[in-house]
Amino acid sequence: MNLRPALVALPLAALLLTVSAVMTGLQAWLGRSLLLDLLTQLALAGSLFGYFGSSWVKSGQTVAMKAWRLKLVRQDDNQLV
Repeated sequence: MNLRPALVALPLAALLLTVSAVMTGLQAWLGRSLLLDLLTQLALAGSLFGYFGSSWVKSGQTVAMKAWRLKLVRQDDNQLV
């Protein structure tokens, strides 16, 4: 059984579900508004940016890329940082 495709989706799904749960709770507590809807979208986009950015800068790989043995490197084969 090949579990690699699941490794692609699970970390992102967990991250996005956690951010969505926090923002939904915030909207339930404060009441829904256009500002909170925008803040939710920014939080989701920021969490994705943070996940990919920190993974690529730290090791050149995300969790899924490690499973597939892929690595992000510069043209001269050095790490990004």
